[in-house]
Amino acid sequence: HILLAEDIAINRLWASSVLQKAVHTVETVEDGAEALARLKDAAADYDILISDLHMPVMSGHDLIQNLRSIEQTSGRAELPVIVLSADVQEEVSIRFHDLDILAFLPKPLDLEHLRGVLDGVVTKKEKEPIRSTLKKSV
Repeated sequence: HILLAEDIAINRLWASSVLQKAVHTVETVEDGAEALARLKDAAADYDILISDLHMPVMSGHDLIQNLRSIEQTSGRAELPVIVLSADVQEEVSIRFHDLDILAFLPKPLDLEHLRGVLDGVVTKKEKEPIRSTLKKSV
């Protein structure tokens, strides 16, 4: 179950379509704030977050930073995160890796690369859980 945060409608539609054809369930949001609200929901059960870097309201970086803070304070396991961006400067990529992301993928998106990253998550999940569900600790 994938949460996709992408502000550009055509990119959101294209990525969602590609992911669904690869037999993934996908929910989409238009910005980081909306994604964070979904991720805070106790009933949310996402396996991975795919987020654009530059979005209005809340950037991908701020989204992930807030998510990691919530995970630390609540005791939740870290949700795997893939960041998508046309901004491929090395310092941008490094800044995200400090937030413990799974992958930083350049736009335009290479579908085979994305599939490889997602297959790695699925394979690892079959062998051992990568994270618990996003339920609030009691």
